[in-house]
Amino acid sequence: MKCHRLLLLLLPLFLIPGGDGAQTQESGCTDSGAAIVQRIAEAQGSTGVWEPEDCLSAGHVQSGLTCDATLLMDEPLWRLIVFDEEPGLGRDVGCDYQLANGGKLTVYATRYEIGIDAETAFADVLAAIYQRFPDSEPVEEPVFLPVQVAGYEGEVSPLVASFSVPLEDGTPGITSTWFQIIHGWELKIRVTQSAEPKDEALATSFMAAVMMAGAMEKVAAQAMGAP
Repeated sequence: MKCHRLLLLLLPLFLIPGGDGAQTQESGCTDSGAAIVQRIAEAQGSTGVWEPEDCLSAGHVQSGLTCDATLLMDEPLWRLIVFDEEPGLGRDVGCDYQLANGGKLTVYATRYEIGIDAETAFADVLAAIYQRFPDSEPVEEPVFLPVQVAGYEGEVSPLVASFSVPLEDGTPGITSTWFQIIHGWELKIRVTQSAEPKDEALATSFMAAVMMAGAMEKVAAQAMGAP
């Protein structure tokens, strides 16, 4: 059975909401949801770029990407990022999560004026990984989930790759990436984590694959004017 078909069978496991936490008196949001407002306030240049959505996620105004307050194992949103040099443009953003297994997951949305095909752009993504980890070695590709997205015929799959890398403490790690261009937006998820225990690393890959599929769907829907 192909990996993405297995992922379809396991998908419900990754859609179980995290803990609710305590309700805040001011907003009626949970503690984790209310933290979305704080994360937006902490992100320099976030005005007109990130907005809270239903106390559960931060929405990127320009692309339609959303970043949840917590992930599957209640990993909280660590920070929202605005990379643009000019405030308010919202053409280069990201969100960071510290994972329960000690790793890091980052979601990126970037829009460039100059058109580029996904394969060429992905080559640049891989080059950046080799630059960050010169001793990295390719390993089995991570799981991915093909999805039907607005404005495209047939299913769209992300480009994926994984590498064995040394972590900062010298222990074996793995860094994986999911990438695709959807209606001019370069979407990328990057996960760097310990290679052991393998089941935890695999679970994080499943989660990242589902997140990437959701990101492609949401960005495509906004681009096509879907409500």
